[in-house]
Amino acid sequence: MTHTTIEVYRGLNAEPLEITVTPDLYPIGYRYSRRDERFILVWKPEGSSRQEIDVHVRVLASVLPNVCASILEGYTAGCVEVTDIQLYRLGFFTGGLYHDNG
Repeated sequence: MTHTTIEVYRGLNAEPLEITVTPDLYPIGYRYSRRDERFILVWKPEGSSRQEIDVHVRVLASVLPNVCASILEGYTAGCVEVTDIQLYRLGFFTGGLYHDNG
């Protein structure tokens, strides 16, 4: 599981507070089409339509370097869990993830 620790500044004379955050993870499928030389990612948001997008190799290498390396080593399909930020950076429409509670 992915954890991130952040430090919260609480004022001049207060000790900073460290908080561990566990982001929500979303499964996406990936495959590489050798015939078309395309990197294809698929995500099915809960309660929404399936999204299938083509991703440029530079974007994939930047956002998911391990997946890119696996594909280039010959693993042409699989599944990986990503954060909402990674979904956005890959090019998925993530508007449905956030709900206004106010």
